[in-house]
Amino acid sequence: MNFNLVSGSDNAELQTRILWNGLSESLPYVLLDDLPHLIWVKDPQGRYVYINAAYRRFHGLCDFNERIGLTDADIYPESAASRYRQEDLQVFTTRLPLNIEDRHVQESPHSPAIYDTSKRPIFSPDGSVVGVYGISRDITASRAQDEQTAHQNRLLAALHEVSLELM
Repeated sequence: MNFNLVSGSDNAELQTRILWNGLSESLPYVLLDDLPHLIWVKDPQGRYVYINAAYRRFHGLCDFNERIGLTDADIYPESAASRYRQEDLQVFTTRLPLNIEDRHVQESPHSPAIYDTSKRPIFSPDGSVVGVYGISRDITASRAQDEQTAHQNRLLAALHEVSLELM
């Protein structure tokens, strides 16, 4: 006896829905792991609850769980940890995004880099702040290009001045 009460097309739709429900829970994490920017999420106590693959690579971590549950005080020197916590608390209390440009020495390959970091609040459905997330984007190359362009503009301006004097 066949007890399948779902027709062929309904069965395909049901299977698609089941597959999507399973994917929908992991899809945001899959997408975040594909981004080249460092992304993390912290709870109100400042504990890491999520870090993406770029964050793990930057910090030389092999496993997602190496940072989960830790705070900045567990990881960074006191001055850096204190600054990061103050920034997070500012986002919690003001409920506004915070943008920071900062220089870091990458653990590998130990080269200085400039990062543009945005920290933003995470709101619950009732409007309370339940976390903070951060996205750090390496802007070293664009800053170097800006400096090179500014240098070239200064040279052109100097050449222009000299050419005017020669006339």
